[in-house]
Amino acid sequence: MVPPTNTTSLEGSRVKLTCQAEGFPDNITYRWYRDGVDVQQTAALMTRAGIYADGSFVINSVQRDDVGWYTCRPTNGLGLPPEASAFLDVTCQLTTRLTCHSD
Repeated sequence: MVPPTNTTSLEGSRVKLTCQAEGFPDNITYRWYRDGVDVQQTAALMTRAGIYADGSFVINSVQRDDVGWYTCRPTNGLGLPPEASAFLDVTCQLTTRLTCHSD
């Protein structure tokens, strides 16, 4: 398994988290979670994101609320699927710095 890596992205940019796995049989599907919650159950995120057949998870126009731990779980339906996590941090554009921070 090739795990995703910690990433820092500028607010409003496109982010791609990658995850690759090998198995037999090779009918691998990928599930992604943010802070333990299936991303496909997060409607606000999925209007800007997608999971691709190659295992990547792409967020178009990343927002400050997207910060968190993203976990990839590849599976071919056999055995316990492995998992790997990476942290996504979002930095603010200079012009919106005052409105970007949630703290």
